[in-house]
Amino acid sequence: MAGTLATVSQHDLLLPSRLMNPQSSRMHRMAVLSAVVVLFGLLGMTRVAAASIGDIELRSCNARAAIAGQQCEVDPGLVSTADLQLSPDGRNAYALVRGSNAVMAFARDADTGVLTRIPGAGGCVANASLGNCTVAAGELASPISLAISPDGAHLYVAALASSAVVVLDRDAVTGAIAPKAGADGCVSNGTLGACNVAAGFVYSPGGVSLSPDGRYAYVVGLQQGASPPGGVVTVFARDATTGALARSSCVSSRALAGCVGGSDAFYPNTGVGSALAMSPDGNQAYLGARFSDSLVIFDRDAASGALTLRPGAAGCFSSVALDPCTVIGSVLTAPIHTTVSADGRAVYVNAGGSAEAIDTVLTFTRDPATGTLTLKQGASGCLASDVLSDCAVINPAGLPPGNFDSKTVAISPDGLSAYITSYNWNMVLVLDRDPRTGVLSQRSGPSACVTGVVAAPCTLATGLLDTPSAVAISPDGTSVYVAEGGYLNGDGGIAGFARTVVAPPTITAAISPDSGPAAGGTSITITGTGFQAGATVTVGGNACTGVNVASASSVTCTTAAHAAGASDVVVTNTDTQSVTANGAFTFVAPPVTPAALRLTRRSVVASRRSVTLRSVVRVESGGRVQQSVRLPAGRRALCTRLVSATGAGSLTLACVMGPAVRASVRRHAVRVRVVTTFTPVNGTPVTSSAWATLPRRR
Repeated sequence: MAGTLATVSQHDLLLPSRLMNPQSSRMHRMAVLSAVVVLFGLLGMTRVAAASIGDIELRSCNARAAIAGQQCEVDPGLVSTADLQLSPDGRNAYALVRGSNAVMAFARDADTGVLTRIPGAGGCVANASLGNCTVAAGELASPISLAISPDGAHLYVAALASSAVVVLDRDAVTGAIAPKAGADGCVSNGTLGACNVAAGFVYSPGGVSLSPDGRYAYVVGLQQGASPPGGVVTVFARDATTGALARSSCVSSRALAGCVGGSDAFYPNTGVGSALAMSPDGNQAYLGARFSDSLVIFDRDAASGALTLRPGAAGCFSSVALDPCTVIGSVLTAPIHTTVSADGRAVYVNAGGSAEAIDTVLTFTRDPATGTLTLKQGASGCLASDVLSDCAVINPAGLPPGNFDSKTVAISPDGLSAYITSYNWNMVLVLDRDPRTGVLSQRSGPSACVTGVVAAPCTLATGLLDTPSAVAISPDGTSVYVAEGGYLNGDGGIAGFARTVVAPPTITAAISPDSGPAAGGTSITITGTGFQAGATVTVGGNACTGVNVASASSVTCTTAAHAAGASDVVVTNTDTQSVTANGAFTFVAPPVTPAALRLTRRSVVASRRSVTLRSVVRVESGGRVQQSVRLPAGRRALCTRLVSATGAGSLTLACVMGPAVRASVRRHAVRVRVVTTFTPVNGTPVTSSAWATLPRRR
């Protein structure tokens, strides 16, 4: 079952509170799908052999109870897993278990990707007594969002029912977690244990995230007592040593003392999670606001961490008329999750999380310089669970399309794949992604999706993927993990998959030959591994012509013209992975000889007040020609002229010597030395010297 896997991204796992209603029509649909398992029998994981980049194959599972046909690690505390994050070093996974009001810590095997609960009290922190978990009394009621600091030292948990954000310390060696002691261990909306109080700023928090530099934490919550209701995003400064949080600023929908006023555009439903998605450069933050049917753009000050709602139509998109947002229609109904690609050039939004709305996944192009978003038009910008506008329909198994309920879109670190969870279909969809445009494309056949119940043609992972919500991908890109809510059978867990990846190309030997003329035209051979048909090559930043990928280990091409000097050789595969050999090829300038500078004629024209020495020289390449006229023993030039040549050709230099020189030759002719120097663009300067006679004045 081993495979090769890859994907990295932070995700917020969402568990709609309305799903706890047993009369929900979605519950009835899933009951029907579950019954199909009985008709077909409990089958094992079935799939064709993985062959394409992005394919996923079941590798392991962690579950609340034993599952027929699966060899899962059983952990009774895994009840409704709502969020899942990998540590930056990839050594641990942390599951936010909403049904148990706990955070569980797992060790990750770097070779197999298998997760194993860390033993003892360091493997779990719970709101109340739960097995051998460490107890965080009253602070972890209904945890809903989890974030790990970039340095891996601390975990931050948004607890919805506690109206608190809890800080957990992480042991960098073992991965064990423990509540931080004292007031620095949490921030609450009101009196709660020893927590620091931030009254009005941590009410019903639904999302917590950190800035890329780890200096600030951002908590999305509701505005307490506001009418009509709205949202508030509170900024906390983070102590890099202790992990403690201190409130520094905030943005609110409505007037709130200490906050910058926002607009009706951000009214999130924190009951299903609502963390900010940060751009990799930390300059912007994006929020899908479910109850205002909008996507909101905040600009961020890197020094203070403060957020400012971007003004005007560029500051938000909405499915309804909502001043001053850009209206994009029903494709943005009830957005609940936002993801920014690792290269910062695309933003993805999961929408449709209300009633029986058609679900969508939208693709926005992001300008890395300004953070401005533009919705891609047509099918390239919208995937939908049913016919909607001009969106592309994603329903590989032909399931009832109403409320596909997409919770997460996760982008692989190589930018070639996307993984989308469907809470109601018990499914993870696998899509191909164009890393240059960010466009997502649906696959066909068994590799298009993995399901927990029979739904041809999807690959079957029997008994798993019960109402999946979150996806977490290891930093090394070799494992994909899916958090299971367990809504259908009351269980929950984590399904671990291997993802097929292609290793980046390598250059294993010196470029042959490793030098050639600056004029270009050298045929070079690059030896290495992993070269793909259609790969491109640049030498010194200029495209190599006639690229021929003879095999995965050999590429040939011809260099273009370039300035003299050592230059990098870069091979880029069609999947955008590349390899660089720094300074591996040297462009050599052609030698410059005296023949490159030749005097073709010279004349002296005298008048009563001046003498003009005119020279015509021939050069064989571009460069600079300087000429000076001196008396035999003179230190100071009587005249100096400078001209430039863009290429081979003849140049005229005219030295005009005025009355002072003319007076010196009144009685007799004077012999002068004429020195001409040519400095080519590529090559060594060359100098010629000649004598000329200035005639006697008559």
